[in-house]
Amino acid sequence: MLASPAQAQSSEQWRFEGEVSCELVQFQVIDENIRDLLGQAQYAQTSGDLTQAIDRLNSAIAAIQTLPRAEDKTIAIGSLLVISHTNNDPLTLLEIFQVALSTQEESLRFQQTLAQAGTVIASLDVGYSSRKAEAWVRLASLYRSLEQIDLATTALIQAQSAATTIADPAIQANALIDIAEGYLALEQTASVGSLLQQAQMLTAEIEQDTHKQTVLAALAVAYAHLGESDQAISLTQSISPDNYRHSFTLQQIVGADLDRGNLDTALETASLIPKTPYRAIALSQVGLAQWQGGQRESAIALFEQAVALAQTTENPDYDLAQVLEIYGQAQPGETAAIAQTLQNPDQKIKVLSQLALQYHHQGDAAAVTSLTAMVLETLQEIPQDWQWFLVQEQLVKNSLAAGAYDQAITYVDGLANSTSYYDLAVALNDIAQQAVKTGNFDTAIQAAVAIPAGRWDEQTEALTAIISGYLEQGQTAPALQLIESFSEESVVIGASVYLVQQLYATDRVDETNGLLAAVQNRVALLSEPDMKMQAQVDLLTVPLSTEMKASLWTELETTLQQIADTWSRDAALVRATDRMVKAEHYSLAAELAWLMSVDFEQQQKISEILEAAIAAEEYDTAQVLLQQSTLPAQQTHWLLNLSDRYRQQNQLPQATALLEQAEAFALTIPDPESRQIILGREGHTIVEDDRDRASQLEAIALRYAQMGQPTIATATLDHIEDTDLREYLKQKVGCW
Repeated sequence: MLASPAQAQSSEQWRFEGEVSCELVQFQVIDENIRDLLGQAQYAQTSGDLTQAIDRLNSAIAAIQTLPRAEDKTIAIGSLLVISHTNNDPLTLLEIFQVALSTQEESLRFQQTLAQAGTVIASLDVGYSSRKAEAWVRLASLYRSLEQIDLATTALIQAQSAATTIADPAIQANALIDIAEGYLALEQTASVGSLLQQAQMLTAEIEQDTHKQTVLAALAVAYAHLGESDQAISLTQSISPDNYRHSFTLQQIVGADLDRGNLDTALETASLIPKTPYRAIALSQVGLAQWQGGQRESAIALFEQAVALAQTTENPDYDLAQVLEIYGQAQPGETAAIAQTLQNPDQKIKVLSQLALQYHHQGDAAAVTSLTAMVLETLQEIPQDWQWFLVQEQLVKNSLAAGAYDQAITYVDGLANSTSYYDLAVALNDIAQQAVKTGNFDTAIQAAVAIPAGRWDEQTEALTAIISGYLEQGQTAPALQLIESFSEESVVIGASVYLVQQLYATDRVDETNGLLAAVQNRVALLSEPDMKMQAQVDLLTVPLSTEMKASLWTELETTLQQIADTWSRDAALVRATDRMVKAEHYSLAAELAWLMSVDFEQQQKISEILEAAIAAEEYDTAQVLLQQSTLPAQQTHWLLNLSDRYRQQNQLPQATALLEQAEAFALTIPDPESRQIILGREGHTIVEDDRDRASQLEAIALRYAQMGQPTIATATLDHIEDTDLREYLKQKVGCW
């Protein structure tokens, strides 16, 4: 929504007043460049080109080093090393890249990336010592994953140096503990004791009781990892027994003792835990370790004790379920019997379904069937509301994660009436796609054919996944048989076209021609004209995605003209365009996009094609496509994007030439020269429209200035008619 004249006039009072902050201007420009480079890095990594991904990552880190303010630099490096990549993914961006490494050459290149990141960390000011220490510890962990122990050790030494300048005693103590844990992970214990002693001395200076108890808990666990259980327990006694941290820390100490094989010490520590739920879990953990070590009678006694304790807590069903999940790893049969006594159906389902998965891995089909029946019976005790469907969804997903596809299918029926996204069709599609990855075609087919009629997208996705699996094994006949088993003509033809396309890609000419003829005959029998024409368009784009033939293109255009319904014609064009983009035939994709009837959708599709072409570094093709565009704002935007790519690769002449083209197009963007957009309801946020003429000229000028061409930058801004805006932007350009 554009700002009204009154709103625009009132906002003009602050838009271009005051001094320009050069630090802020530089940050905005560099930060945009960093985000672009990181986006390119992630795209390349997910596309399998790790070499290019690491190059872009290196460029991003180099750009981070040029940020003017220490605060911005700290945040940027933190996004790579410290801050979680997403809420659902605990890995940072650098950790994601590290996991993807597969060759020695990639590992060596990635080490250079880490060294460059270390240079940025080292440059952070003393005021950011806590983040600096944390980043060094994370860097050490990455080096350890690469088995670069010396470099990991050096990073921890740097972390120690940074930690000494942290002013807050609680933060400093936590940093020292993290560094100590880093040394323990490297199996270098020489300096661990000293670091933990320093952290312990700092606890006396911590005034906030909650912070002090948090540090004491972390310190106790670190001592337990060092093998000093007595000291760990002693520190835990400093935490109030009424505080859950006291019991939880002792439980963690039990875990550390078990990791070191000290079962007797672990049992002694477990007996000290004051809060019953934590003691019950700790005893069951010791019991499992004893069971696995052959001490069966002692283990059973501990399991029975843990069960009895859990049944006496304030939340017995929840706590007993926690114990039973551990107990079940030793004696699933006895555990299942106890689980039947749980009154809370959610907890009962959780335990029984986990036991079923355990029997699945043991190959005990009868036990799996019995336990699954118990789960389904217990589900009937829960009202069929959103929570009921959520439990069903989790059962399916847990089964898939464990590779228990048959069980997953057993649970999906409950999703038939689900109103959430993860309904029956989505779940069955999920099962089919997961099962085929492991070669379980029978289950995949069972899931695919069970997808409800009318859910064409899910049916087609499941079918194409199975077809791909068959083709990887060189089998065409089973794929054809599967396709024929579906009754929906649109699904059959869509899957057939996909199969033809895959065969084309593998140069299996005879099979392709035979199948193509069969599908064409089937399409010819379709009674609905528009569906028939759409199918013919799909078929014609298959050979076009492999080679350009004038006769095929003419036939395609003729067929498109015969589709009477505009929506149907555009839908066929979208599919054909996407197929061409996937085949990296960007020019053909654009030719098809220009035939779309709705201007907005047409321009959106052109932008998608340009984005794909630029991501694939088909820069020449992108420039040709831009010349065909009729929207100067779109042309300017993508020319700037192209210019940035050349500048990032230090090809400045090409970058400059593209800026000149961008400026020529920007000058043709229609009035108003500068405009604002209201986000939300009237009176809410008002922002500048970054596609208006003045904003595009500003973007061009800033790039000229950044490339060391201030005179040209100023001349670009002289095209802006608004005096206040022009002078304000010249101040921004002057920052470079």
